[in-house]
Amino acid sequence: MKKKFKCPVCGEETISIKEKRKLDYRYKSKLRCSNCNSRLRESKTSILLILGCVLLGGYIAIQEISWGIKTILLILLSVLYLYMNTYVIPIVKDDD
Repeated sequence: MKKKFKCPVCGEETISIKEKRKLDYRYKSKLRCSNCNSRLRESKTSILLILGCVLLGGYIAIQEISWGIKTILLILLSVLYLYMNTYVIPIVKDDD
């Protein structure tokens, strides 16, 4: 069984992981619920996640540690970003 996310308007599990991964706050991408036909977007809290990851990545990059450890930490940070963006950042109804 594939994981589905609930639509914030109708409450039905109609949004697939692939559709949620296509949402990007930076490009203002949107999707439609197949049940209630509402336009949905990512929450504005995703900006905080992006900013936090950029700042933490920059901090890791300027530290005086070996390149191997830097690379591993940056890969772990990118995996954490993908997980948080997929499972933690909510989908909200688009007001526009």
